[in-house]
Amino acid sequence: MHIMTKTTIIKNINNLLEAIEDKEMLETIYELLENYRNSKTLKTWDKLNEAQKNKILAAYSESENDENLIPMDKVIKH
Repeated sequence: MHIMTKTTIIKNINNLLEAIEDKEMLETIYELLENYRNSKTLKTWDKLNEAQKNKILAAYSESENDENLIPMDKVIKH
């Protein structure tokens, strides 16, 4: 894993955000970050080992490709 400074990470995140044209995606990212900041359950993330964190991050990354998504009606069966 490549180790970056906090400043580099922030710069890279800002560059990624600047490149996003989709307003809904930006709102989703904003809500994610806002929830992260406000959440009392952040300690849960800290309790995960690196393998668990990597699996979650990989799943999130895969979810950005629409072909990997499962329609809600198939996830939740009435």
